[in-house]
Order: sequence, then structure tokens, then C-alpha cells
Amino acid sequence: MTVSLQNVSDAKIESFAAQLDPVAKASAFGSFDSAAIQEALKALRAGGKDLTLNNMTAALAAKLFPDNARSAGNLATALNRVFGSKFDEAAQTLTPTAADRMASVVQQAMASGDFATAIMAIQEQRVSLLNEVIQQNIMSMDANNQKIKDARDRLIAKRNELKNTPDNKDNKGKREGLELDIANIQAEIDNLSTNSQSDTIKLQGLINKQNQALEMWTNLVQKLSDVMNKIVGNFR
Repeated sequence: MTVSLQNVSDAKIESFAAQLDPVAKASAFGSFDSAAIQEALKALRAGGKDLTLNNMTAALAAKLFPDNARSAGNLATALNRVFGSKFDEAAQTLTPTAADRMASVVQQAMASGDFATAIMAIQEQRVSLLNEVIQQNIMSMDANNQKIKDARDRLIAKRNELKNTPDNKDNKGKREGLELDIANIQAEIDNLSTNSQSDTIKLQGLINKQNQALEMWTNLVQKLSDVMNKIVGNFR
């Protein structure tokens, strides 16, 4: 995984390092703690380099062996094995969200005094943020629907098993157990179906908000274009 560190704050770097800190302390490389990892990431950021597992471990190793490339390389390889399983998960926290992108764009626009661009950026990023939330809800609905499918498959299997179990004294306990399983699975399906209905209503509301945000953004672009045309017209 590769992450740009250009606009990553110190607070996010600290959070990233905190996630890797227990991994380092549980290994033979406990000296590469949170503070050392933060220092390595800040050095990468200052040097304009992206964050990758190899870049991070190379920076850590070079700190310990600044004049011995071979030893630094061997240490970096060992550190790759130590941090590899946790690195991608921790790096996800450094990936900018739509809200982060909105703040960055607005800050740049406001610093330049371009308030029209700032307003447009806010509206554009609002649309982007809503799109991210919608995609997350769709993924959640897909996962819920898969659970319903799996539960229905289990329900069919239990019903078939009950059907094929003779209704006699010897099988009384088994049939009662199957009937209880069937009732529990049906209750699970009912609960999942209720969640699915709620998610559908929520998704429709988000889509409506996104459509409204798109309409507002389109209208804003048109109004700004009209204003610019009038300004240009006055100079003719």
C-alpha cells in the first residue's frame, strides 16, 4: 500500500505509529517504538516521499545504521516481516477522507482569497462525501443480503433434515432440537430483513440529498458563470 504523506498531519502520523507500537514491542525490535516510527514518517514527509512498508522500514534501519548500507538493508528486511501484517491496516488511517479533502481545498482557496472557488469546492466535496457514504451503505446492504441468503440456506437445510427425521419416540429430542433451530433461524432472517428495509429507506434519503447537492452545485456553477460573463461584458 502506498500513501502520500504530503498533507498528512502530525496527529495522524502519531495515530499510525501508535497502531504499530505494540507490534514492535512484541518483537525483538522493541526500540522501534511509536516515537521512532513517527520520526521516520516525518522524515519521509519532509523528503517528499510516499509512505510504503519498504520506505518506512528503510528509514528506520538507516537511522540505526547510517553508515552501513548492508546492515541497514538486512534490518529493513527483518522489519518488513515484523510490521507487514499490520502495516496496511494502520496505513488506512492516513488515507484522506472526503472531509479532509474538503478542508484542504477550502483552506487553499481561502488563503488565496478566491472565495468563489472555496464555495464551489465546499459544494463539490459535499457531493463527494455523500457519494462515499452511499457506497458504504451499499456495501453494508450487500453484506446484510448475503447474511439473509446464508440464513435461508441454513433454514432450508434444517427443514429438510426435520422432514427426513422420522416422527417417533426415538427421534423426539432430535426433532425438538431441529424445530428450535428452525425458529431461531427464522427469527434471525426476520431481524436481518427489518435491517434491510431500514437500510433501503436510509439509502434513498442519502440519494435524495446527493441529488439536491448536485442540483445546488450545478446552479452555483451557472450563477458564477453568469456573473463572470457580466463582468467581462462590462469591460467591452
